[in-house]
Amino acid sequence: MEKQKKPVFYGWTNVTILFFMYMFTIGFVYYPYSVIFPVMIEDMGWSRGSASFAFTLNAVLSGLLGPVLAISIAKFGTKRTMVFGLLCWLVPLVLLGTIVNSILLWTICWGVVAAIGISFGTLVPIQANIMMWFNNKRGTAIGIVMTGSAIGGFIAQPAYTWLISTTESWRSGWLAGGFFVILSLIISAFIKEKPGDIGQHPDGIDPDTDHGFSEKMSKKSKIYRSEINWPLKEAFRKSSTWFLVACILGFMMSFFLIASHGVLHFTDIGYTRMQAASIMGFIIFGSGVARFPMGALADNIEPRWIISASLFIMMVSLIGLWKAPSMGFLLFVGPCFGFSYGTLLVMQPAIIGNYFGAESFAKIYGFMSPIIVSITAFVPFAAGIIADRTGSYDLAFITISVVVFFSFLSALMLKPPVATFENTKPAENAGN
Repeated sequence: MEKQKKPVFYGWTNVTILFFMYMFTIGFVYYPYSVIFPVMIEDMGWSRGSASFAFTLNAVLSGLLGPVLAISIAKFGTKRTMVFGLLCWLVPLVLLGTIVNSILLWTICWGVVAAIGISFGTLVPIQANIMMWFNNKRGTAIGIVMTGSAIGGFIAQPAYTWLISTTESWRSGWLAGGFFVILSLIISAFIKEKPGDIGQHPDGIDPDTDHGFSEKMSKKSKIYRSEINWPLKEAFRKSSTWFLVACILGFMMSFFLIASHGVLHFTDIGYTRMQAASIMGFIIFGSGVARFPMGALADNIEPRWIISASLFIMMVSLIGLWKAPSMGFLLFVGPCFGFSYGTLLVMQPAIIGNYFGAESFAKIYGFMSPIIVSITAFVPFAAGIIADRTGSYDLAFITISVVVFFSFLSALMLKPPVATFENTKPAENAGN
């Protein structure tokens, strides 16, 4: 009797789909904010501080929606959650590209409606989906998917600058973003929720028929992976959770500062708008270069050591972006900052999944979010006020650099948590 052929593992197909979705949404819609925003506020005559409030509100609401997002993923699944989010994001993009002409409408569109869309349509549900499909190759899969946004952002920075210049309208940038959201909606139809839905298993390894291989992988791996899915309240009782929050605070505050005010900072100190866009493009390029190899590295080296090194590089490169002595120097230090950011972006979900179990990822990150954004979200607004009142971003850069240093110290103390509770749910294939 002929041996039945093993079906092709759909996890990598999912990775490909999510790669393009992340590239279209974050790379071609979210990242171009940094080049559309300066032109928009100049054309509308808005102050930096007032206009930046929309970015802050966006981040605050995104964080506060974390628990609701976790519930949505648990009840409706990652696919339906993403579709809902993308539809919500499409509406404000169309409005910004056509009729929005006041700072109030801008704040509602980007600060409220787009926040719902970004939260439900991108990062967390995408990462939660990957967690279900991969265990041994979790870092690699996350790294591949998240490289998509960096590739898109690297292309989008100069491309959107050219588009806005050619059309002589910042509205064309928002309409272009709407087009890419529609593309994401189309390809989302091919996403599969969980391996079990189509008779498969994480990493394509059947624990029954591939028992020998599973055992071999378990012995080979030196990475800590929880054998249980942690209850939410138990996770937040552990110091490792709070050290991780401190690490995330540092790199997210840095990102918010550069993403919202990077172009304005560079043009303020004498660089042209195209040069500023190029610097941002190289930052995103560095971020993209890091994501796949560093994700793969996290499957072989404990992520906490990678986090420590990346935060140190981020601190040094952030200071370099602040001082910005020459274009050549910025084209070196920009990718370094991006590399550290890209690495940390991949390490964050990987270490949560490793420490607390794949099924606990969405709820733990969902409840971390309000804590994180209650601090980080005010960076764009505060930086804008600082620039308006002092004429530079010096104080903002100094403050964030100090925060990143303390995040680096927290990373050095980040260790796997020890379970001291009973009645837990085993994590599927935890030993693989």
